[in-house]
Order: sequence, then structure tokens, then C-alpha cells
Amino acid sequence: MLFGNNQQRNLVCFPYTVNYFAVHSSNLVTKPLRMIQRNISPKQIYDAYTKGTKYSDPDYPKATVYHYKGIAVAREGNTLTTVYNQAKPKARWKKK
Repeated sequence: MLFGNNQQRNLVCFPYTVNYFAVHSSNLVTKPLRMIQRNISPKQIYDAYTKGTKYSDPDYPKATVYHYKGIAVAREGNTLTTVYNQAKPKARWKKK
């Protein structure tokens, strides 16, 4: 997992329009709270996922990382596992 603990992350974003999308999570308090704490909007997540450069991370071989305008979104299967501010891609990431 990308957070360093073994809890499964179930944050999934479903785009409905260009400007709005709903966030569904198994834990409705902590997941959106992380976004708020990190000052990341749902639009930024959507843009990173749809417009971002795709990377693989050797430390997390099952995950794909999308990076766009300082936002990194990690995806494993159909689940977005984490989002965070990342000024530039990490050196260990490899373009897909």
C-alpha cells in the first residue's frame, strides 16, 4: 500500500461532468479529509488522472501513478489509493 499501513483504500472517483464528480469511499470521513488537509480539489484529482503522465513505481509494482501540475494520484486496479502534492515526478518513477 502507498500509505505504509495495511488498510485497504477504497477511494473511487466517478466523473459525471467536466466540473463535478462524486467521491465514494468506504470511510467517508478520513479520505476526503486527506484531500482537504492537502488542499487538493476533486478537479485536480480528475485532471491528474485524465491528463497526467503515467508512471510505474518500482516500490509499488501493482500501482500506477499519474502526475499532473504538482499533483500525484496513485491507482491500484480500479482504486485510487492516494493523492498528494508532488512538485515533480520522483526519480524512481518510470514512464509507462
